[in-house]
Amino acid sequence: MESHIWRTTGKFSFATVILLLAICNSGLGFFISRPNNSSVELDAHHIQQFIVGGKKASDGEFKAQAALCKHKPDHLVLRCACTIVSVCHALTAGHCVWGFQETPEKFRILCGVTNVEEYDPNRDVFTVDKIYIHDNYENSLPPKNDIAMCRVREKFSDHSKLAPARLPTSRPRANQMGTACGWGLVSPDKKVISPDLMRVDMPVMDIYKCYGYYAPKVKVDTVGCVCGGYGQYGPSICNGDSGGPFYCNGEMIGVASWGHQKCKGYPSVFTSTYAHREFIERCMADVDDKAY
Repeated sequence: MESHIWRTTGKFSFATVILLLAICNSGLGFFISRPNNSSVELDAHHIQQFIVGGKKASDGEFKAQAALCKHKPDHLVLRCACTIVSVCHALTAGHCVWGFQETPEKFRILCGVTNVEEYDPNRDVFTVDKIYIHDNYENSLPPKNDIAMCRVREKFSDHSKLAPARLPTSRPRANQMGTACGWGLVSPDKKVISPDLMRVDMPVMDIYKCYGYYAPKVKVDTVGCVCGGYGQYGPSICNGDSGGPFYCNGEMIGVASWGHQKCKGYPSVFTSTYAHREFIERCMADVDDKAY
């Protein structure tokens, strides 16, 4: 997905206020060597990360964490984060794969690493063979029903370091502590990409309080979204880790979707997995028996 941020003289335009977490206006990038002489490119023009005020995740801490990459002839381009939720399905944001429903084979899912720059014999790459986007997804600013599922040809369960995330059985309560994670930019100003998997702890924000931060120009979906952050203070995932997970009490309660371009001072908005559980369950029920 390509996009730009616009400014109006002296004021923020609507498109400036809302920043899909998939966008970073920079050409930064670096390549990661792989044994077959191909590489993984972390390109900040496509990369969805911006964990500010976080810390490095421990090896094996987030076993469902994965990277959604575009496949090129000799390398992969990191586009979004995703989260393993079954033996063959990974959850991400709708805007990460919008327009690619007919060409899922252009994507790969990179798993089993905490540092994407260093070679790790335990990492693996899985080919996407089907993409599901929510029937009521709207590719707008902000997006609506911003959730999608990727199915892979091979089983994730064949990899010993991977385990699916648990999905919620109820709505999260405000002020409960949560955790978001991803690779990427660690400063909103320096445009420096971290190859290490980063985590940031922040509370679930009351959805109506979150609504108040963006109203009246932008309306947060109070049913289909959850928000995280401290608001005016504290760490955030601004511009960060589109499609990546937001955990609370060991459950994946959200998929990173959008936020304010100023990053700090505003909550991050996630697509609620609980609100979209019927979509998720329907996708997970679609298994290619011939492949497995």
